Amino acid sequence: MAIRKAVKTNQDKFISGAPDAKAASKQVEVKGVMRGNKRQISLTLSPGMLPQIDQAADELGISRAAWISMTIARALKKQDA
Repeated sequence: MAIRKAVKTNQDKFISGAPDAKAASKQVEVKGVMRGNKRQISLTLSPGMLPQIDQAADELGISRAAWISMTIARALKKQDA
């Protein structure tokens, strides 16, 4: 049986050297136009959803954009939990 020399490896260097590592470590480009402290985006919805969204926003006394933002924030918070 041969005696092997211990090999020191740097796990981070090894992982970052993988062919797909660059895509994973790349920062995602944030699209949209800044409007104050928020970013304006384009959103496409099915025609049947818009009246439902407007009704839900009206019931809360908020705008459509505020309702969509609030609903997305709730979904993301629930996802993190």
